[in-house]
Amino acid sequence: MTCGGGLRGAGLPAERPDILRHFVAISRDYCYSPDDAGANAASFWERGKDMNIPRSFILVGIVYLVLGVLLGMYMGASGKHAAAPAHAHINLLGFTLMMIFGITYKVFPAMAAHRLAVIHFGLHLVGSVVLLSMLFMLVTGRIGEASMAPIAPTAELLVLLGVLAFLWNAIQNAK
Repeated sequence: MTCGGGLRGAGLPAERPDILRHFVAISRDYCYSPDDAGANAASFWERGKDMNIPRSFILVGIVYLVLGVLLGMYMGASGKHAAAPAHAHINLLGFTLMMIFGITYKVFPAMAAHRLAVIHFGLHLVGSVVLLSMLFMLVTGRIGEASMAPIAPTAELLVLLGVLAFLWNAIQNAK
């Protein structure tokens, strides 16, 4: 049996903070054995239905905003502007798009209730984190362009698939 989080059976006191209690509950949900992988996939989708999609997009968007502002402050203070393309992409692909998606899902609850919203969130989150991290490393000289293949194109594809899921969801449910 494999368990996510590693806190199961840690002997934590009953008066532990709510956030820790929540983490332990989530950790238990991610315990699985290879025999019931199909049941856990179904369980994941059931939990995804309860996910607050607008809030998730908005909170991640705010994290990107903080990262973009911090990077901008660093560039301004240091006079080193090599990371300007990464700064722009963090603010646009991260903050702006995540906020637009979150607000759209808030305005159209039928979209947020659809399974495509969870798929969209996962695709955009993973794709944007990988893509923006690699772009930052490229423009700051930590990796070369050749090192980006095939990871960066795959991340771009994830973002595109997420946007296509959003489009299809809007066509079907934005009424």
